[in-house]
Amino acid sequence: PAEETPDEPVARRHVSYQPADRETGGRVVDIHSGARSQVVFKKLDRFEDAGAVADVLNEKKIVILNLETCPNDVSRRVLDFLYGVAYANNGEIKRVAGRAYIITPYNVPVTGEMLDEIESSAMALMARQQPVAQDLRTIITARHMSGDLERMGDHAVHIAKIARRRYPDSAIPAELRSIVLEMGHQAEMLVIKAGEVVANRDVETARELDKDDDRMDRLRRKLLERILSSKWEYGVEATMDVTLAGRFYERFGDHAVHVADNLVYLVTGERPKDSYGEG
Repeated sequence: PAEETPDEPVARRHVSYQPADRETGGRVVDIHSGARSQVVFKKLDRFEDAGAVADVLNEKKIVILNLETCPNDVSRRVLDFLYGVAYANNGEIKRVAGRAYIITPYNVPVTGEMLDEIESSAMALMARQQPVAQDLRTIITARHMSGDLERMGDHAVHIAKIARRRYPDSAIPAELRSIVLEMGHQAEMLVIKAGEVVANRDVETARELDKDDDRMDRLRRKLLERILSSKWEYGVEATMDVTLAGRFYERFGDHAVHVADNLVYLVTGERPKDSYGEG
């Protein structure tokens, strides 16, 4: 039978739960993005329950459909049927990840912000459910980690470009080179440690990276103090180079911490607080 999702809160600022809908048997959630819309979570493992999903769509509610435990042949029949229902209602079906889908009725204008909220709340809820919890957390963390690693590579390239633009001269004034060099060593240590954390699934060491990154933050503050000092005499170009280099190193370290935080989430299902900031 269609399975009702457990009564767990999703840590999302604009998502609020209501009691289970007795008619549909699914968990009902309010999404607050411009207009108020309701989302029903449904988990199916047999074709006979697809009609209940169609009923929810006919009530002009959004459906999050979880087919992870549904046999492949049944899953195809369910999707064929629901594609027809969505088409008849001028709605649409979008896959979130794996075998999880969002089905929207015609009367719901799905903006980018709303879609992000729906996807995040669906993934966060399903990622806490067995037997698919580990697989879904793997999908979520892989997406986040790959993004962080890409950003780290981008920041490394930006730092290299600063050095290249000033070649054969140095982009960093002599009195600040020891600080920037130490930031480079700190960045190297953080990325190596983050790699070891992921390879060994080491939660305890992962939780230490945030403190390790504090050293990088202190070094950047030291750079800024020198730049803002009344004794600074190196002009606009040097000011920009030092400021940007310090910023890129700091963000490089932040993304290493994000990788470690995602490892903690992958293993434990709990995400450390404040694990995401700006890019």
